[in-house]
Amino acid sequence: MRRRAPDERRFDTGTAPGQSDADFGQLNHALDSVLTINQTALDRAVADSDLGLGLGVTLAGGPTLAAAITLTVLGVRPRLREFR
Repeated sequence: MRRRAPDERRFDTGTAPGQSDADFGQLNHALDSVLTINQTALDRAVADSDLGLGLGVTLAGGPTLAAAITLTVLGVRPRLREFR
């Protein structure tokens, strides 16, 4: 085995255990597993909340949004006139 100079760098980028590519592959697999668990939980929570909303809540959303937009326009309009 040859002797290395003190400033020589060695990059362990192989796929053997203990090298960076292998370690990164394990990390990536673990993160994918966590993401799958979290996505499944989110999908279930969204489905449950959709079922929990009644027709009244759904129908109230339109008028509420219209009121919010109207009040925003009425509140911003005087401020915009100041800049003319």
